[in-house]
Amino acid sequence: MVYIPQGAQWYIAEIIEEICIEDDNRNVVHKNLLLIHADSPEAAYARCLEIGSQSESSYLNPDGKNVTSHFRGVSYLNVIHDDLEDGAELLYERRISVGEEEILKWVRPKEELDLFRDRDDAIDCPNYSSKDVLNDAIRLIEQEPKL
Repeated sequence: MVYIPQGAQWYIAEIIEEICIEDDNRNVVHKNLLLIHADSPEAAYARCLEIGSQSESSYLNPDGKNVTSHFRGVSYLNVIHDDLEDGAELLYERRISVGEEEILKWVRPKEELDLFRDRDDAIDCPNYSSKDVLNDAIRLIEQEPKL
C-alpha cells in the first residue's frame, strides 16, 4: 500500500459511468474525477462505490428513448497528501526515462485544454438528455413573467 499521511482525510478518485440509449449502438462513457472525504482508504473506496451506485438511473430522453446510466467501477483512487488550499498537489504520475518528444506531446496549448475548447463534441453525440428535465425547464420559462 502507498504511504498514507497520518490524519489524511481527502482522496481523489475516478469512477466510470456508462450511458446507453435505446436503439443507439453507441454508448457515452463518463470518467468522473471525484474528491472524496474519508477517514481511511477502505472508507474512501466504499464512498466511491456509494457515489457510483447513486449515479445509476433510467429515464426517457426528449425523443422518447430509454436512457440508462450504469456505474462500471472505480478506475483510480489515491490519497491527497497536501492540505486542500490554492496550489495543493492533488495527484501526480511518475514516469522514468521519458524522452523530450513524449513530454512535448503531454503539454498542450491553452486552446486545446478541455476548459477552453468549444463544445462541438456534442454534434454527433447520442441524446442522453432527460425529457423530464427539459420539459421542466420549458415550463419554468413559460411561467416566467414577461418584462
